Amino acid sequence: MMKTLSILIACCALGLASGFGVRYLTQPSAPTLAERTGDYAHIQQREQADVVLYSLPGCDACKRARTWLQDNNIAFAELDIAASEAARAESRSLGAKTVPLILIGTRSVEGFDPARWHQLLQTRRPFS
Repeated sequence: MMKTLSILIACCALGLASGFGVRYLTQPSAPTLAERTGDYAHIQQREQADVVLYSLPGCDACKRARTWLQDNNIAFAELDIAASEAARAESRSLGAKTVPLILIGTRSVEGFDPARWHQLLQTRRPFS
């Protein structure tokens, strides 16, 4: 019995040492934000803004995103996917699985990532 238990413990230790545990323990605690490239000009032209934010009421990350954009004097259009079936369908067609979803130039980013947004805002071209 002790020999079997020792073998089982050794196998578990070997599995952890072989990288299973290392991979598990080194994964980021937050999910990686989805970022895509696309042609969003038709949306930006329709909304008359080169920054478009898809959001939900009651979403804390959406509130932080809105506040960040306002605090940084970024002009943007906001589409509430709870209030508009068209906005909800559009966000899904863009591949979004979560909000906030922001369109900046030719990039879409899911989640609130002010550092990444700042980078994209520095290189964006206004819609035409």
